[in-house]
Amino acid sequence: MKTYLTILAIFLMLGANAQSVGWQAVGPDDFEQISSPGAKSPHVYVDTSGGVYLFYAEILQAYGTVQPYLTNYKYVLKKETPSGWLTLTTVQNTSYTHAFGMNKKGELFFTRETKINGQQLLLTEKFDGVSWSNAGQPYLLNFLSAPYCKMQFDKNDNPSILFSAYGNSVLPEMISWNGTNWNSIGGPIATTVYGKFLYDFDSSNQPHVIYFDALNNQVQIKKFNGTSWIINNIPSAVINTNYQSNHLKADFRIYRDTMYLSYGKDGYATSMSAYPPTLSIMKFNGTNWVTLASNGLGPITSSVPAPLFFYFDSSKNSIYLMGGESYNAPTNIYKLVGNSLQTTGMSGDLTIRNDTFFTIDNPISNGMKIRFVKIFNSYRIEEYPVTIASFNGGGISANAALGNVYWIAPNHSFFLDDSALLNLNAVKYVNNTWRIFRTGISVDDKYPKFYRDSGSYPYLLKPSSVPSLSLFKISQDTAQKIGGDIINSYFSYGSCAFDINNVPHVAFVDITQFGGRRVRVKKFDGVNWLDLSSVNPFASTGVSANPLLFVNPANQINVVYKQGADILISAFNGSNWNVVSPSYGPVMDSAFQIVVNNAGQPYISFLQSFKKPVVVRFNGSSWDTVGIPGFSQDAVTDLKIYINNDTPFVAYSDKHFGKVIVAKYNGSVFGALGTLDISRDTSCFPNLVFQGNDVYVSYWSQGIFVKKNTNDTLLPLSLCVVPSVKIAGVNDTAANASWAIPTPALGYEYVLSTSTQLPSSSGTFTKTLSYSDSSLQPGTTYYFFVRTICGLDTSAWVMQSFTTTNTTGISNTVAGEYDVSVYPNPVSGLLHIEQLTAAQPQQFELYDIFGRKVRTISFSSKSVQVDISDLPAGVYSLRGISGKNPNALKIVKQ
Repeated sequence: MKTYLTILAIFLMLGANAQSVGWQAVGPDDFEQISSPGAKSPHVYVDTSGGVYLFYAEILQAYGTVQPYLTNYKYVLKKETPSGWLTLTTVQNTSYTHAFGMNKKGELFFTRETKINGQQLLLTEKFDGVSWSNAGQPYLLNFLSAPYCKMQFDKNDNPSILFSAYGNSVLPEMISWNGTNWNSIGGPIATTVYGKFLYDFDSSNQPHVIYFDALNNQVQIKKFNGTSWIINNIPSAVINTNYQSNHLKADFRIYRDTMYLSYGKDGYATSMSAYPPTLSIMKFNGTNWVTLASNGLGPITSSVPAPLFFYFDSSKNSIYLMGGESYNAPTNIYKLVGNSLQTTGMSGDLTIRNDTFFTIDNPISNGMKIRFVKIFNSYRIEEYPVTIASFNGGGISANAALGNVYWIAPNHSFFLDDSALLNLNAVKYVNNTWRIFRTGISVDDKYPKFYRDSGSYPYLLKPSSVPSLSLFKISQDTAQKIGGDIINSYFSYGSCAFDINNVPHVAFVDITQFGGRRVRVKKFDGVNWLDLSSVNPFASTGVSANPLLFVNPANQINVVYKQGADILISAFNGSNWNVVSPSYGPVMDSAFQIVVNNAGQPYISFLQSFKKPVVVRFNGSSWDTVGIPGFSQDAVTDLKIYINNDTPFVAYSDKHFGKVIVAKYNGSVFGALGTLDISRDTSCFPNLVFQGNDVYVSYWSQGIFVKKNTNDTLLPLSLCVVPSVKIAGVNDTAANASWAIPTPALGYEYVLSTSTQLPSSSGTFTKTLSYSDSSLQPGTTYYFFVRTICGLDTSAWVMQSFTTTNTTGISNTVAGEYDVSVYPNPVSGLLHIEQLTAAQPQQFELYDIFGRKVRTISFSSKSVQVDISDLPAGVYSLRGISGKNPNALKIVKQ
């Protein structure tokens, strides 16, 4: 058992001279994945100081299990910092209706529909950099259906909201905030609206609203003249409305007092027929609307849906448009040049500030995670994902669903298992970029395993679904099969090792009738694969699993395997197999792994109770536990063990953090190497490689990423802390116990006893932080024990005592040969004892529950007061010293 203080002391000494911690990304960094999968409606903002903010909705369930348009998501505001994207605040969604925006001062406003005391309101909040606060009083809506709303900032930088009385954009109305209150602007704007409406402000701060007039089948523009809404005295943009009008797509902007309009159809299929997408981009030249671009001009084709949204680069007087999207797919950003559009290579929401472009999107191809791009003077910074060769997505490969880095050469070359593409590929880090070299080696539908001989040449042990098992020696673009098939019938597992002469040996479980699910080992004789032992081809005697080969310094072939519930080691003595280790078990995990130190001692890692990691070592005669069993914070997956310079390392994904952890053994315990934040959340499949003293870790996080350790600082992994306990609610038959610890735990065990002796066995397991009992005995002292469960490790027991009260108070009873009255009882401070019939002064004695005398009480009068506030809580007995009557009076000390 290891306690908090023991582990903490180890790490305080270990880290006394430590330098800064961290892992350095080799190539792309998954911390630049801004959001989790399932992000929605991303927007980018830039304040006057150049600070970049992202505002988006994050679906609370993984995309694919929940439709993006449902309301189970939260809004997230993040800011770009030198160390990554910092979450400033989140807002839980309460309705379908919302609008948000940032003014020129960098103030963020967020409006959403809500209900308070049965009234339907528009609630607008302002973010002050730390928290949200109401921006004025909520605005009362005079209807019950959900409105549609948009937010815009006027020339005075005040927010305004254009909303509709009903969800289908009917009866628009505008309100504006003056810094204190919300005021209606001119009342209802129109009564025949159906479809989208948009608005903007001219240089005189007059709002202009554009909407679809359902009565006249045309786009209509109105402006507020300070008193009322009037039809604008310019020709309206008439469009053909043969399509269903509620699928009208449009955008409207006023730039340097010139109005711009884009509108079109998205090719919605009606019950009658389907119509192709249409698009027109126009501006008002002071007299008429002039078409700037339309279908057939530039990249706009009949396959490109509408609309295109306007953005303006003030310093260059250039117009940019965003569009060309299907539902939730990436959007393209175009530059308007003459009457055509030129692609920019950007996509998504756009902000332009001081000739720098900021764009963001969340394509389905990227799992609907946020991607952010900054372009300055044609220099492109794409924070996630990074595109490499033909791969789309993050890191080295976005398609390798189970891709792993297995081997590193001195020139930073890795071999990559690109399982999703069913090919093995090599990747090399060149000029800060990962370049992929196709090997053309098919990995079929099974998982290959890499091995190295003494010359560090890589080999691939490759199962096939035929079935068969083969070994290949690989280079950058070729794979040479070593001999024929090792076995061409059904088998399971498989491992490889090379002796000091670089002769390959392969172990597997032969599941044929002949094999009987026993471990079999073959070696390559230069031509064929032969059983290592001609006397007995099987290294195990019964049903076995997961044979792992290793070679000791004496060039003896050994195999570790699981037989039944135990781990065993068999060694080949030149002619036959012999079991050389005692059994270790029971071991529940069949996917254990092995490494060997320079002395030939095998280290084995596996998952045991609560799926927490355990490492053991065979010292030649017995098994030793390495470090603390169950040293992770929570249950782990993908546990791997490695050794470098005779030091064991493990890598795994910890459920508590959701991140990849690399742990190093310091001679006493395993500690986290560098930091607990190597990867972002939901990372898995870690692998380690070493180059001298440098440690590299690869892992999967919607793409494969590689990072290099920058120092040897170790941090504690799991502190199995003693709980702090409180007892409350004590009466004659009941009491409540509660406890807490500063770090999460797998669970707790408790024991309720009337004895002070520490529990000799396990208690009752619980994951809660409290326990109640209503079946206790009155006037009884109890001892409540509880300890923390951290996997195979536990904290020390902690004890808290309490005494139940009596059902009725004790007043008149016999103590010695005299009648006395004792009160109050139970007592916490002064105890009053009064002789009722005594003719002369007497003496009494007070004993604790263990029979120890704690007070001698003498009477100089008929009554006396005794201060027992310094005594521990519990049950005591008051006895007279005459001995003629041994009866005792029970005293309860609270």
